Amino acid sequence: MTLQQLLVGQTGSIKALTDNAHFNDRLKALGVKKNNLVEIIRQAKFNGPFHLKIGTTEFMLRSDIAAQIHIEIVDQKIA
Repeated sequence: MTLQQLLVGQTGSIKALTDNAHFNDRLKALGVKKNNLVEIIRQAKFNGPFHLKIGTTEFMLRSDIAAQIHIEIVDQKIA
């Protein structure tokens, strides 16, 4: 499953990043690394960006990038 498919309030473990090595370096600087837990705080309307939390870091990520990041659900909680 991809990060884009995760619902608000759910937590997932990152299993694979995008195919773009340069962009993956930027993601890793934000804490988006394999096996890190990511939580969806909210998503903007009309397939807009995701507000994510990894550890104590919160940031926004475009929906098309979220669709390229593979995760495994850890928590089924829905806000």
